[in-house]
Parts: sequence; C-alpha cells; structure tokens
Amino acid sequence: MMLLVTACSNNTNTDPKLTSNEEQLIAELGFDEDVFKILKLETNNEINQLTGYDVNYKPYKVEGVVSSTEQGKETLKILREKLKGKDYIAFLESSQSIGIIKGRDQTKIIKIMGTEGPNYDLLNEDIIKFFKEWEKKYNFNILYADDSAVHIELNKLPNDFVMFANEIYNFCPDTVDSGSGSIEGLIAEIKMTNGVVFWWD
Repeated sequence: MMLLVTACSNNTNTDPKLTSNEEQLIAELGFDEDVFKILKLETNNEINQLTGYDVNYKPYKVEGVVSSTEQGKETLKILREKLKGKDYIAFLESSQSIGIIKGRDQTKIIKIMGTEGPNYDLLNEDIIKFFKEWEKKYNFNILYADDSAVHIELNKLPNDFVMFANEIYNFCPDTVDSGSGSIEGLIAEIKMTNGVVFWWD
C-alpha cells in the first residue's frame, strides 16, 4: 500500500525542481518561473534557450526556451491549455521538442524560424504578412515552422472550402502541385487533418 501511495505521489508532482542553469535562464530571459515549471512538468526534460534562424539560416539565440519530449503534439496540446491567459506561445520546435516564446503574436514563430519560399520569391516578411492577414479571416494556430514550411491547425473549419483552398494554392502552389494534386484533393486533406501544411520546395 505504501508503495502505491508513493508512486501516485510522484506522478502528481506539480512543483518540479529547476536546475541552476534553468534558474539562470529565467533571470536572463525574464520568463515567469511558473512557465518553466509547467514546461518541465510536461516534458520531464532539461529546458534550454531556443535557437532561431536568420534569413541565411544561420542560428542565433532568441528570447525563448525549448525542451525535448517524446510526445510532441500531445504535450503541445496540454501546454497550450495550461498557458491560456498567459503572454506565452507554445509550439513544436520539432516533432519531439516544444518551444515557448513570449507574447501572443503567433507569427513570431515564423520570424524566429526564418521561414521563406525562395523559389517563389517569398521573403520571411511576406509569409508573416500572409498569416497576419489570414488571422483576420480564419481561426487557426501555428503549430510548427521551419526554413521552408508552416503547419497550422484549424480551430474552426472555413465556411467556403473552395475559396479557402484556392487562397492556399495561390500563396503556396506546392500544397497542390507537389502534394494533393488538385484543389478537391487539398480540401479532402484539410477536412481529414483539420489543418494545412504550407511548404515551398
């Protein structure tokens, strides 16, 4: 019985111990300690400073943190729920790591990761502008971005799927030309996955 109680107690620990390096990061970045503890509780791994990438894809340290996890999407969902109401955004830094940055402007994820579409003469600021405009029309979360891709999750499906899919295709032809093969196929993918992956080969 004592063993069972102890095991349950360990699983419900809500005050994970931070390392001296993590405490130093809190001071340097001006993060809330609670945010670090929420992240560490869910990943159970070390928290490090987040690396961003400039337009030449050279790495640089940014005002954010990252921690590895074996269950990226599941952990992200939990973290976003726990961070509601706070001025922080969680996202997938990779399939097995979670990043957190300050603020509520989710296009900062695209900025930090240096997303561009050089084959279509799309600069990082062009992609940011597109998603800022889209936020005025559609309800979505940016889940992930890298040097050439942005993955979004829809909180609400569009009223006009044809118009929505054509907007995607006009901005990112590869979603159809190198992906679904047709607007109809793209619509079917959106309905099945409840999201869109933009990428520029």
